[in-house]
Amino acid sequence: MKTYEGTMTIKWYKNHSGDCRPLTIDCKDKIELNKELKRITEAYKTLGDSPEYHLAKSCNIGTPAFSVNFDLSQRK
Repeated sequence: MKTYEGTMTIKWYKNHSGDCRPLTIDCKDKIELNKELKRITEAYKTLGDSPEYHLAKSCNIGTPAFSVNFDLSQRK
């Protein structure tokens, strides 16, 4: 197993600075990593964020993301 760690930046609106969150993923290879990143991106673009996070941040519930970007590196 390889561990990739870094950040995920979610832009909720076109001119939004972004919501930066830590991210750690364990996977076998780059192919599995790309599948997981695609799954995360699609979830945020279709479903939005979890209600618990929105209640803590006082944001709109169910707002789909405008874009999701990843900055990951493999842990040595």
